[in-house]
Amino acid sequence: MRATLSAIISLVLVAAVAVGVGGLRANASFRPGYQEQMVFGHCLVRSYPRETRAVVREFLTNAEITQRYPKIFKTNCLTTDLSRRDASFVEGGLPYLLADVVNQQDFLRRPLADISKVPPLVHRVVPQPFLSDPETIKRDNARNAVLRLVFALDKYGECVVRKSPEGVAQLLRTDSRTDDETAAFGTLSEALNACLATGSFHFSRAFLRGALSVNFFRLMEAASLSAAQTAKAPD
Repeated sequence: MRATLSAIISLVLVAAVAVGVGGLRANASFRPGYQEQMVFGHCLVRSYPRETRAVVREFLTNAEITQRYPKIFKTNCLTTDLSRRDASFVEGGLPYLLADVVNQQDFLRRPLADISKVPPLVHRVVPQPFLSDPETIKRDNARNAVLRLVFALDKYGECVVRKSPEGVAQLLRTDSRTDDETAAFGTLSEALNACLATGSFHFSRAFLRGALSVNFFRLMEAASLSAAQTAKAPD
C-alpha cells in the first residue's frame, strides 16, 4: 500500500542510537528548540566550514563524525546552556542540522543551479555485520535498524529534490515547526507522493525535512561545480 503525505508528516521516527558531545550514547535525542539548534549549527559551520560541509556531503554517521572530526565537539559553540543539556544527536540529526545552515549560506540566496544533468547520487547502505559476541550483535542490530531507515529516507529525498527543486528550496527557506513550513510541505505533496515506493516509512517531519536538505545541498553543490568547470573550460 502506498503511503500518503498525511501519513508521512505525522509518523514518528523511533531512534535507538545517538552520539553525545562526549561520545556515543544510547536512547538519546537532540531536543533543544529550533532556534537554539540553528545558532549552534551556524557556529559550527562558521568555525569549521570545510568539515561541516563534508559531514553533509558524505552524510556521515555519528560514529564517523566522532572519529573523523572530533574537534567539531571541542568548540566554543558548546560554551552555552546547550552544552549543559546532555545534548546528543539521533542518527542523521547533525547532518540534517548542518545542511539547513549551509544551504542558507551557499544556495538559497541566489538562483538555483540546474540539477537536471547531475548523475544519480551515491547513497549509503548499512554494512554487513561482522561476527561478534551476542551483546555486540544486539547493539549493532538496533543501531543498524535506525541507519537502514535513515539511508532509505536519504534516497527518497534525492527523488523529491529532483522532481521539485524550487519547492524544496521554498521549504528550506522556512523555519522548522512553523505554519509556513507546513504550507511549504503542502506544495510538495505531488513530488512527495510520486517518489514513494510500495510500502511505508515511519519518520517525523523533521527527518523528512533533513533528508530533503541534505540532498538539496549535494545536488546543488554538484551542479554548481559542474557549471563552474564548464565556464572555465577553454573554447
